[in-house]
Amino acid sequence: QLYAQAAGANVALIAKVKEWAMSCRGWLLHNEPSTDGSPRFVRWAEVAGRADAESGVKFAPLKHPKRAIEKLLRTYDADVSRLVDLCRQTVTFGTVEGVSDCLSEVLRDSDVVVERIKNTLDRGFDASLSAGYRHLLINLRIVSKSALDLGFDTHVCELQLSLMPFAKLKNDLGHSRYVRSRNILGT
Repeated sequence: QLYAQAAGANVALIAKVKEWAMSCRGWLLHNEPSTDGSPRFVRWAEVAGRADAESGVKFAPLKHPKRAIEKLLRTYDADVSRLVDLCRQTVTFGTVEGVSDCLSEVLRDSDVVVERIKNTLDRGFDASLSAGYRHLLINLRIVSKSALDLGFDTHVCELQLSLMPFAKLKNDLGHSRYVRSRNILGT
């Protein structure tokens, strides 16, 4: 049931991410890397409405069940209610102001209930806990009429608002370092 809700919530979250990226000039990850091999990002405003360009945007899939179970056992003492990132998406910005503007948009959105905000951009955050990675993480629920009708309005999703320098580090090599760190820490 959890994954069925996550599947519906992910479709709705992607639609919201497109809205927020459009209104706040956010960047989304592209399927194809840049010519130098680094991650490539596109502004949603520049590709929206162009099917060929839109199909190049790389939205995150649902968290793999193996990783979800691992996280439940390692971190959440098998408490499924704490697993709030089965569906997650990222919008990237060039400035802290862009992150702040998008946060304001999310908070004003009547189709969304924000459950938690975790600001790892804060200077007081111990970056060693995240292998140096920082972002603004928002746990939210989509509560639109269609979410209510389809029964995924109680599912908590994760929205990551990232700054471009950190997002560029979140490539295959950076992610593999994070996974090694996570596995060493047992989280």
